[in-house]
Amino acid sequence: MLGLSLPPLSGLHSLRELDLTNCAITKLLDSLSSLFSLKELYLGRNNFESIPASIKNLSNLQYLDISYCEELQSLPELPLISTNAYNCISLEVMSCLSVPDSIVAIDYSFIKFDLINCFKLDQNALMEEARLKIQSLATLWKENYYDEELDAPLLSTVICFPGSEVPEGFSFRSLGSLITVKLPPGWLNDNFVGFGLCAVVAFRGHEDNGVFLDIHFECKLKSEDGEWHVSHSTLGDWDISRSRGQRYKIGSNHVYMGFDSAVYPDDIDELCYNEVCFQFCLEGPFGKPIECCKVKKCGVRLMYAQDIVKPSGSCSSGDTDEFLELVEIVSASFYSDDEDEFWKSMEKSISSDDEVEFWESMEEPN
Repeated sequence: MLGLSLPPLSGLHSLRELDLTNCAITKLLDSLSSLFSLKELYLGRNNFESIPASIKNLSNLQYLDISYCEELQSLPELPLISTNAYNCISLEVMSCLSVPDSIVAIDYSFIKFDLINCFKLDQNALMEEARLKIQSLATLWKENYYDEELDAPLLSTVICFPGSEVPEGFSFRSLGSLITVKLPPGWLNDNFVGFGLCAVVAFRGHEDNGVFLDIHFECKLKSEDGEWHVSHSTLGDWDISRSRGQRYKIGSNHVYMGFDSAVYPDDIDELCYNEVCFQFCLEGPFGKPIECCKVKKCGVRLMYAQDIVKPSGSCSSGDTDEFLELVEIVSASFYSDDEDEFWKSMEKSISSDDEVEFWESMEEPN
């Protein structure tokens, strides 16, 4: 089929959805950035090698489909949108995902960046980029919604990419789909912005009709008084209306990394929680279990915003600054290969007043 260049698109300022799937397009022009009202852009199954950097100027864009663009080699900086880059097998370079100055500007509550079967990407760089962006989003949500009580939506975001390991930035890890964490003393203060979540999924030849699978999870927070706060949400669901009937096959392990503000309970400043448990499970359409897939590993990290300078929260013990220094050491040390170095760093970090309570909390999760 003869390759085509996308023609100029001037004069379409009110266009809200554009579907150019499978049009043999070999080159995209900067005129895409003139579609100021565009919310959904479908460019899948085309032959272009790059996307104009001006796409980040599409401030109203909410969804980008570039699935099966097998010649695509690089992605520019993108606006913070849901993106389906499934099977972009030549993709090697991905610039950072931009984070908005304010979460209030986002009028949708779920953001997913799907890099399934993008095996040429640098996994180490991608894991760090994903971790930082998720923490930035959680910080924005905490600042603009939970703290200020502005009329902003709850937020859920997930980034999916090939991999078989829980990234090093997740201090608490477990084999299987269940993880229980004894929360360390002083874990909750006003710098806490949420739980970072990770699940490694073994697909083993999973094929679906375009809705993908849902990674449901249950979060159970246990208070010192024995009370439980239970919440449920999802990592990685996909809108069937956007799949356009395409079938997707995934034959290797993938990492799902995300954040969901729904597991930040309303009473977190009133009850002192000392344990959290996350249970992940996989479901297909209509809640049907997917037998060929399973969660092999999972992880949790406590996310903090160092730039939120406030006094410690109601459940924290000790000095906030000292605790934040301890968090940095814990996060750096839990994935250290040198066990002796880890324990030495712990001994140097704990005040005598908190020593007994801290060591009890650092016992291996169930």
